[in-house]
Amino acid sequence: MKNILAFRASDDNWLLKLNGITEFARQQDWKLLVIEADLPQSKIRELLNLWNPAGVIVDDQMLTPNIFKSIPSVFFDRSPDLLRKGLTIVRHASSDIARLATLELLNLNYPDYAFLGWFRKTYWMEDKRRTFAELMKLHGKRIHEFYPEGCTDANSPEFHRQLRRWIATLPKPCGIYGVTDSITAHAVSIAAALGIAIPEEIAIIGSDDNLTLCESLSPTLSSVRADFHTAGFRAAELLHKQLTRNDCAPQLCVVQPLRVIRRQSTRLLKKSNPTEKEMETAENIVRFCEDQFVFWDLPGRRDGAAPIARGLFLEDFAQESWTVP
Repeated sequence: MKNILAFRASDDNWLLKLNGITEFARQQDWKLLVIEADLPQSKIRELLNLWNPAGVIVDDQMLTPNIFKSIPSVFFDRSPDLLRKGLTIVRHASSDIARLATLELLNLNYPDYAFLGWFRKTYWMEDKRRTFAELMKLHGKRIHEFYPEGCTDANSPEFHRQLRRWIATLPKPCGIYGVTDSITAHAVSIAAALGIAIPEEIAIIGSDDNLTLCESLSPTLSSVRADFHTAGFRAAELLHKQLTRNDCAPQLCVVQPLRVIRRQSTRLLKKSNPTEKEMETAENIVRFCEDQFVFWDLPGRRDGAAPIARGLFLEDFAQESWTVP
């Protein structure tokens, strides 16, 4: 039985990646050990000496590749440029994530749209910014951009002051695309605190579909659901190739997003009162769901762990089968 170390990230989406890794690990009878995020490199070396792993899967962005030396390794979401340095990488299709988010906002047909950037320049932020700008220019829309200055994280009071000023001065109506749910959530909270109507005055969409975060906001946050489960499975699959092939070259695996999860922050409902027939149909759908599907276990489901909770199933069911214009 091979020891495989998985160095986790600190975000919630790591658990979805771990589901994919675990699925493959069970097929290979690996002994999978998860290492917590943000450990100092000296501790990492001790762990490597202790477990002598056959391979590692790394999601912790603070860990540099050279610490693993000749150990077969797969890294999540590193710059594709590192492929030339011998790294095997699994990354999400940043441009396609931005395309889905941008098209969702364009459905609102607002004249102005805004891009909410990250704290530092990264390849995935640049991919998303470029795609957003190209599509908005193609449709003749005005573009506004925001990048935090002098801040390193979202807990900084200065970041909140800067973001508050920017949101307050945006033309209305306007649609905002945030590069991650974590930074976009602050835009939702600040806009709501300013008394701005969401999505009528400002519509907002994020990336990754962090379910806990998106559903806990008021209004709830629309987001592009990334396929973290497949990313985890592919990472384990690529590691297996390194362990079983002597001539395995560095590889880049790009994982496509699943779809937009539309919630209150971009959902414009019609203003007129629903008809009696519409109300009856909606009630029948909800009753059917409540009677039949308290939990719904889909074999082979690749967008997260099964079973899924009833609330998430109803969200999916409503979007795919019942659309309010």
